[in-house]
Amino acid sequence: MNLTNLNKILRNKLMSSKAELNYLEEMINFYEKIRQDFEEGKVNKNGALYLQRKYQMDVTKYNLGQALGIIFSGLFVVKTQKEKQQEQIDKIKFILNCLKYKQVISVPLMDYLRTILAEENIENVDLINIMEQIKIHNAKCVVKDKKMQSKDLFLIINMVNQGFEDIKLKDNANKEKLEMVAKKTINLIDSIRLDEVKNMINLDSIYSSKDLKYLYSLILRYYQEKIIDLIEILKQEEFYFDIAILQEIKEEYKVLYQKYMLVRNMLDGIVKNDYDEEMDAEEDLEEIKDNKEIKLYYASNSDEATKCYFVKDLENIREEALAHTLILLEDFKMGKMNKFKNLANLKSFGELKDDQIRIVLKILDNNCYAVMGVFIKKSDNDRVQYVNMTKRPILNNDDNYSLEVENYYKDYILQNQRKGSR
Repeated sequence: MNLTNLNKILRNKLMSSKAELNYLEEMINFYEKIRQDFEEGKVNKNGALYLQRKYQMDVTKYNLGQALGIIFSGLFVVKTQKEKQQEQIDKIKFILNCLKYKQVISVPLMDYLRTILAEENIENVDLINIMEQIKIHNAKCVVKDKKMQSKDLFLIINMVNQGFEDIKLKDNANKEKLEMVAKKTINLIDSIRLDEVKNMINLDSIYSSKDLKYLYSLILRYYQEKIIDLIEILKQEEFYFDIAILQEIKEEYKVLYQKYMLVRNMLDGIVKNDYDEEMDAEEDLEEIKDNKEIKLYYASNSDEATKCYFVKDLENIREEALAHTLILLEDFKMGKMNKFKNLANLKSFGELKDDQIRIVLKILDNNCYAVMGVFIKKSDNDRVQYVNMTKRPILNNDDNYSLEVENYYKDYILQNQRKGSR
């Protein structure tokens, strides 16, 4: 038995532990729903059935207190099991990272490894052999003078750790089948060049929009977790990295991020199509016939795209509104005027509005508009916001500058929409 075999055993253990963790999280949600109903004096049907099957207890409104006590006890047990399972996952990940990135495996972790291998019925001879190989591995990981501690890498962490979107999965009747397809698709993405992926993945003609959104969300979650794990390595104070290992981590991050954005764009395409289909088809056709394509310029006091007023405003827009902001502008550029209206008492200015989103525009000649800024409307009297934006200068009506601005904010929105802690 060698370190490669150990790696395989640990990865299999990690997969089974994650599956168990997912089950425990589902059980916690199950218990929490029952607990909430019981506390409100409601007889939860699922809870009543569960207690009848497991404890032969018939739940009525008269014994909800007793039933609630059983649910609290079950919830405590499951939460405790979840904590232990998460601790096991963290330790296995840590050991795997130590092996991959040439870090020292501590004595407590070696003891933990013995426990895992014993649970896997590894023979004593193999167990002794693998422990000796780990000692050799540790001897090769002596810290050199030119190595850097993880605390010196905060600049890199800040560059890559920009927050993560909360990828929600709606219930799907084809869940099991789609999970298998997701695994196959991930294997395909990982085995071919990225520029070939779109041509190789022909799922649009096979699955419904609902299934595709579920499928791509599963794949996104997979790459998101890989990226998060990679960034967490840099945060480990116990780890030391030399330049070569640091470069390896950066390159791995770059590849993972490219794969993530590739799938993110596929998912965004489906969401955008669904949004368009929800609009009245005949009204859209009339708007496109009656309106020419619109050209946008951007108010700015700088030649740098990143300092454009609209780009600066986006930083103050809540994450869940970013995608709708992009859709508003893209639809308007196509000539769809249903979300545009002139601003009263502000001559030659108008706005695009959707829910609380407000994009202020200056009306120019020949179907051209200048984007003055964007904000979230918080009250019925936001006149100060409108007036301040109409006073912003338009220094650059150059098409190339507009293209730079649009490329920048599209990338910004794709990276930051629905961003959340994990």
